[in-house]
Amino acid sequence: MSNTQTKTTPTNCWGGGGTEVSETNTENIFRDFFGSTTFIEKSAVSKEYGFKSKKNTNYNGYPDFFKEAILDNGKRFFIIVEAKATNHQNACDEVLFYAKQKQN
Repeated sequence: MSNTQTKTTPTNCWGGGGTEVSETNTENIFRDFFGSTTFIEKSAVSKEYGFKSKKNTNYNGYPDFFKEAILDNGKRFFIIVEAKATNHQNACDEVLFYAKQKQN
């Protein structure tokens, strides 16, 4: 690509263009859809859930978004979200890692 050419960017999920592909933009789409207070983000997740910083590790750390919910029957469940801009499988692998970690 020459200095005079401009880089084209992919179309976002609503059909508009101009947004660079990045994990931050993917997280912003998630926030815009669910609202900024629906989920707890990263290191704000309480230590009681057993997540630790994943800095300098493969998986061990905080998910991008987390929510605990209690059903009317008293059963608890957890929603773990990993936002990846281009690699869906990596996101799935990390969520499975967190789920297995929580079961132990």
